[in-house]
Amino acid sequence: MGMISKCFYAAKSLLKVTVYKLRCPHFKCGKLPYFNGKTFFTFRRSSRVTLGDYVRMSDGGRLAATENAELVIKDGVRINVGNIIYSHEKIVIGEQTQIGPYCQFYDHDHRFDTVDAFDNQEYLTAPIEIGAHCWFGSNCVILRGTKIGDNCVIAAGTIVKGSYPDNSMIYNKRETVVKSIVRSKKN
Repeated sequence: MGMISKCFYAAKSLLKVTVYKLRCPHFKCGKLPYFNGKTFFTFRRSSRVTLGDYVRMSDGGRLAATENAELVIKDGVRINVGNIIYSHEKIVIGEQTQIGPYCQFYDHDHRFDTVDAFDNQEYLTAPIEIGAHCWFGSNCVILRGTKIGDNCVIAAGTIVKGSYPDNSMIYNKRETVVKSIVRSKKN
């Protein structure tokens, strides 16, 4: 990327932060944020959003926090292309964490236990807490109630729910099965 492009996105990032500070009284942003390409923010006036120093976010990323929800992204976090981080209650991502392309973080699930819950778009929520210096491979899905310790690696394509200690490698075991297809004989 050329110097002109970098300067353009740096200026655009500062403008975006200024607009959100005016629109959302609980929006805080540290030094030198950098949002490359089209990034999307969806915050409400009562959302509590904190971005630390040197947060970087690539094209197609989306940060969202609903009414009274909290979203904290600490210093030096890098969010690659196409990620969605969507808080209904609370999501905290620790410093220096690297998030690969197309990962999704949801601290909520739709309720489907009654017709009313389904019709009214009700949610079940539980906070997500990500430790410092974690690395997420591409296409991970982090579900409500997940707590990941410091220095963890989450392998590409992993779906995560639960608590995981510091210094863990987290992945879903997958087995590839190949079966032959038998063509029926036609007379």
